[in-house]
Amino acid sequence: QKLTETLNRRPSAAELFVATHSKVDESGHRVWCDSYAQGVYDKYEQMKVGCDVHVGSEADDHLFFKACGGYNNKGRIYGLGSEGPSIFERPSRARGSTAEASSYTSPVVTQL
Repeated sequence: QKLTETLNRRPSAAELFVATHSKVDESGHRVWCDSYAQGVYDKYEQMKVGCDVHVGSEADDHLFFKACGGYNNKGRIYGLGSEGPSIFERPSRARGSTAEASSYTSPVVTQL
């Protein structure tokens, strides 16, 4: 909620992740909470190269979703906490099936 108020809009998945998994040190460098978080964000940044996506767009959120590995077997998205389900609709699946656990595809990305 604090980030929403600061930005005057809903934060993107990546913005939320950065706000909760990193901080800026005295010299202005971003410091990640751990190497896994840094790896997820680096992967997201690499996936953005060559893509015409705007921060906060559905396509941008989908790139982050892919970079973090999608839904895990507990139905959570790494790094987004309780906000994950409000950003990404969990695909419906048969009880006990894990085949669709990370198969979310944004309609915007499908068009790309």
